[in-house]
Amino acid sequence: MEWLEKLETFTGPEGSHALRFGAMAWALAPVVELSLRRSGLKRTMDRIERLPMPSAPRAWAVEGALAERLVAWAFRLHVGLRGLCLERSLVEWAVHRLAGTRARLVIGVRKEEAATAKVAAHAWVEIGDDTRSRDDGYTTIFDGSDDRQA
Repeated sequence: MEWLEKLETFTGPEGSHALRFGAMAWALAPVVELSLRRSGLKRTMDRIERLPMPSAPRAWAVEGALAERLVAWAFRLHVGLRGLCLERSLVEWAVHRLAGTRARLVIGVRKEEAATAKVAAHAWVEIGDDTRSRDDGYTTIFDGSDDRQA
């Protein structure tokens, strides 16, 4: 039972739901990363938008920090995947879509150094009206709503 206790410490009381969400992320991680490398961002996003989205959230839907941790964990289990913020965010967005959770993929940029033209880009997922992730100085350049019905 030690592994179950460790899982619950990681996932909280919704361990079985988190396990399913994490398994979906694990399965999608190499697919999304390969799609990005072969087809680019636009086509990868188009493929994710075509995933079936149930009209109501599934029982195994998880949100917030737990979803982020599960996706990061899924990437760590794959050797050779980059798992940067864009890849992680695309996978999280895809799993939320399959779980029936309304989510938005957001991409932002910010100037790194005032004296140079260097910029940093970041991608993240927002659920509902939660825009707390936007307080880190990034200017949003893409905010994709997930309002398609299956």
